[in-house]
Amino acid sequence: MNKISKIRALRPSKMVGKTGFQAGTRFLVADNSGILIAECICVLGNKKYGQIGDEILAAGKKFTPSSRADFVKKVLRMKIIRSAAKIRTEDGGVQSFGGYSANAAVLINAKHEVSGTRIFGPIARSRFKNIKMIASIAEELAP
Repeated sequence: MNKISKIRALRPSKMVGKTGFQAGTRFLVADNSGILIAECICVLGNKKYGQIGDEILAAGKKFTPSSRADFVKKVLRMKIIRSAAKIRTEDGGVQSFGGYSANAAVLINAKHEVSGTRIFGPIARSRFKNIKMIASIAEELAP
C-alpha cells in the first residue's frame, strides 16, 4: 500500500452508500429555466463522481414546450444541489433529503449565477451558505 492510498483510507468519505453524479446520470433540473430532465456529460474539476456543490456539464433531455428551441443540442453548465447519495456533514453526521430521493441540479451561466428565478425543493444549507444567490431563491433550506 503506497502513501497516497494510506491517506485516502484514513480520510472519511463525504458520500455514504450511493456514489453520486457521474457521466450518464439523469437528473431533475430544479429551477424554472425550462429544462425538466438532463443528463450529466462530465463532472468538472477532474473528478469521477460529483457531489453537492460541484459543477457539471449536461445535456437537456426533456423540456417545457416553450423553451425547447433554446436548449436543444447545447452543452449546459449546472451546479448540483441535491443528491440521492447521503453526505457527511462537517460535524460527522449523515445528511439526506427525506422524501426527495432524486438527484437535482440548477442551470448556471458563465458568471456562475443561477439562470432561473426559483429553485424547487430543499437545498443543503451547509453547502450553500456562502453562495447567497442560490440560498436566497430556494424554496427550502435543509439543515
